[in-house]
Amino acid sequence: MSKGKTKATEYFVNPELLKNLEFKGKTDLKKIESHRLEHLILEDLKIYAPSSKSDIHVRIGVEIHEKKLKRSIDKLVDEEKIIKTGQKRGTKYELSDK
Repeated sequence: MSKGKTKATEYFVNPELLKNLEFKGKTDLKKIESHRLEHLILEDLKIYAPSSKSDIHVRIGVEIHEKKLKRSIDKLVDEEKIIKTGQKRGTKYELSDK
């Protein structure tokens, strides 16, 4: 399900579905699969490029471990899907033209 429009759109699982399944846990992004995380990063950079790793982290979910996010960003840089500019704290990422 979703609510809001454009950049303010929020996505969530239908609470009735969780209730009917008698789901007892909390939903979060801690165990997100790598390919889904990479897609989230690419979607974030479509809207907010250029961005720092910490800005991306805040927008897609701080519950995702920082090292996991860094590995996914590094993989996307290696695959030339995103471009890394700057060094250390000044590093920014944006989508590649490829």
